[in-house]
Amino acid sequence: MISNLIYRVQMKKNLMLIAIAALGMFFTSCLGGLDNDSTYSGSGEFAYIDYNAEHLLTYAVTPGRLGLITSPEIKQMLPGTTVFLSYAWTSKDGYVPNTNVYNVTLTEEPVSIPGTSLILTEAPVSVNSFNKLNALLADQFGYFGDRWLFTYDWKKKDGETSTAMFYLNMANFEKNSSELIIDVRFVKNGTATGTKETLTKEYIAVNLSALRDLYDTEGSSVYRDINVKFRYYEANSTGPVFVNQNTFIRI
Repeated sequence: MISNLIYRVQMKKNLMLIAIAALGMFFTSCLGGLDNDSTYSGSGEFAYIDYNAEHLLTYAVTPGRLGLITSPEIKQMLPGTTVFLSYAWTSKDGYVPNTNVYNVTLTEEPVSIPGTSLILTEAPVSVNSFNKLNALLADQFGYFGDRWLFTYDWKKKDGETSTAMFYLNMANFEKNSSELIIDVRFVKNGTATGTKETLTKEYIAVNLSALRDLYDTEGSSVYRDINVKFRYYEANSTGPVFVNQNTFIRI
């Protein structure tokens, strides 16, 4: 039932918002009290696209006050993807019948966020380095389908593209441990058509749902908080460094 889904999402959201505040999220919004004359607008909010088969409804899960939203454009999006959304809602827009999913109007074109998934093998030897890698959103409670949002800086030449790959450090992985390491590799593609370098910021959402499959929690009512440490090669460093945010995933 979508009502059960929404209950679970809202419970996760209460916990997730604490984590977002700790990481200094960059989302902005204007809101009222969501009463009969209230309004709400979100600007550049991170959103995970999900689907409910019972109601044939594609909707977006956001960190904003509304939480779950949809629109004609959102309904055409591919479930499992991530985007930045700017939108507006007023009390007259209401909800999707029999749900707590808000009907919104998109105010700007959605911006797709490249996605990748955790790779359960040792990372290859690094040949490129990030200028900087940061975690912007740690989806510690599965609110966004275990999509964690990262940003990284790199020096780009015309004709070049890049991505980030995430590898579970299997050599140090123990199911009974409360800590794990994920090695992140910077991958540069394309052929440079010039020599001028421009410092460029990129976003990427990594799907870490595979971590939950590694722990046997069936029949257990006890949560485990696993400290997740992201390690990468930073420009001008003498060796690998860790992302300075403290992040965990609750299993």
